[in-house]
Amino acid sequence: MKGPASNGGIFHCMPNAIFTSLHYLLLIAQHKKNIISKIAGNMTRHFLLLLFFATLLSCGAQAQAVRTQKKLRADSTSTFPDCALGNEEEDKIFTRLEVIAGFKGGSEKWFEFAKKHFDFLSVEKIMGDSITIFRDSLIVKFVVTKNGTLCSISILKGNPALTAPVLKLLRSSPKWAPGTNGGRNLNSYRFLRIDVFIDKKENARDIPRCFNSYYRTWDS
Repeated sequence: MKGPASNGGIFHCMPNAIFTSLHYLLLIAQHKKNIISKIAGNMTRHFLLLLFFATLLSCGAQAQAVRTQKKLRADSTSTFPDCALGNEEEDKIFTRLEVIAGFKGGSEKWFEFAKKHFDFLSVEKIMGDSITIFRDSLIVKFVVTKNGTLCSISILKGNPALTAPVLKLLRSSPKWAPGTNGGRNLNSYRFLRIDVFIDKKENARDIPRCFNSYYRTWDS
């Protein structure tokens, strides 16, 4: 006949059973947590990828703004005055627009203006008597504001003999037609290559009309 001792044995075993059950429940919970973490991680990665591609598409559809310093540094390659833009506008100088900024009347009018107003004599003085033919170029970068003013002109590369006359030419330029996006005038960067040809013997002075020099979108 079994006495109370046998009931005591049953109650004695129950804590182990409960502990084992709790252990398995904790393992299951941890496993589920790992699965949820992996799913969440995958979802985060997928979301970031979608956001990245959405950003690329957005950049392609809209004008690309380039942030600039609030104060442009003055050095030997810059002219003055700098662009008189407000704090908000200084962060919005565009490099890509639906319609780029250009000389009023187009490239033909620009080349006519450049040939008429370029200071060939200053280059000839540098050439001296020993050099009779000169053919070289200078690449510049500048800002065309939304009202057509040229400012913050920088010399990127080219023959140093052309620096002074090119800067003089751009300073004397009338206002350009500003770049636009969606029909709205915007501040934008513009690249330009000035090609110069001089032949003293033939008394020839010219600014060659090169498509790639006027419609330039890079500094190479």
